[in-house]
Amino acid sequence: MNKLLFINLFLIVNLLGINTVFGQIQDSTSRVEVAFRHAKKMKEGVLVVRLETKARTINALQRTVDNPKLQGKARIRMETALKNKIEERDSINQEVFEAFKYVYKYSDFVFMYDTSTTRLKNGELQGYFYNENQSLDPSISLEGKNYYITYIGETDRDTNIGLKAFVINDKYLNELDAPFPTYVKFSKFLGKKKAKSAKKQKLGLFKGHTIEEAVGKLNDVFFAFYEKHRPSY
Repeated sequence: MNKLLFINLFLIVNLLGINTVFGQIQDSTSRVEVAFRHAKKMKEGVLVVRLETKARTINALQRTVDNPKLQGKARIRMETALKNKIEERDSINQEVFEAFKYVYKYSDFVFMYDTSTTRLKNGELQGYFYNENQSLDPSISLEGKNYYITYIGETDRDTNIGLKAFVINDKYLNELDAPFPTYVKFSKFLGKKKAKSAKKQKLGLFKGHTIEEAVGKLNDVFFAFYEKHRPSY
């Protein structure tokens, strides 16, 4: 009797183990399929490239500069800080425009500024998008299209202490589950550095890595992911 009970228990444990492994395989397969479907929708849809305005920082600096009580060296420091921050922002955004225009091929793309994020979240899909020539184009509409959003952020956006990366989110700005390439990390991150001019600054994020190279990496990662999984789905 005890022997029979032991055999039954052995069979049940093994059956549960097989079911667990099978479930894990199914779960892994379903996650890959979901990720591929997102990559396919993105390829056939639009990537919205969100540009930073640095509005809070620049507005705060501007308010300080506008204060008539600010005098002497303190005023000079604040005016210089404001000028540098605007140049840094404009330099980065200019490089992003050019890099996507000349390097990115995976999908169609449009640009928007982060100050329009609320409009996008609220389902307003026209009127604030910029084309590859950096012109506001009221005719650009995302109505009826699949779209995803990318921006330069960190791999840990909750703490902002991760590695610099292009972050790719769904249209609700939610992160997508692995193996979808939610983060395309930059390499050799060294932090921002000063430059003599905006043109010489490049991105100011890496030594030897420009925005153009970063967008090229983003492009390559998605093409590779799509081609790897396309035969299966």
